[in-house]
Amino acid sequence: SSRIAIESYFQFIDGAFEILKMDEIIEETEIRIFKVLTNKGPRQFLTKSDDWPRKNGQKIVFEDTYSDEYFIRDFTRLDSHSKKLLWPLID
Repeated sequence: SSRIAIESYFQFIDGAFEILKMDEIIEETEIRIFKVLTNKGPRQFLTKSDDWPRKNGQKIVFEDTYSDEYFIRDFTRLDSHSKKLLWPLID
């Protein structure tokens, strides 16, 4: 429908990336490297190790070192591998 197309367009231009799957989280000195699949394709982003994701119900929001936002719309709908990677960060 046109409503879905319009929502998709605004989601694309608003700068936020919806995370569909977590592939890997690498812990380095003072940073975390996230390798994810988003609504805009595969991405990699960095956060400081002491920056934790914000949780609002089932929605989880990450802000990377460039102030870009990545979000998971509903944690419960992620695959088991993604959930396993995220548990230490949101528990």
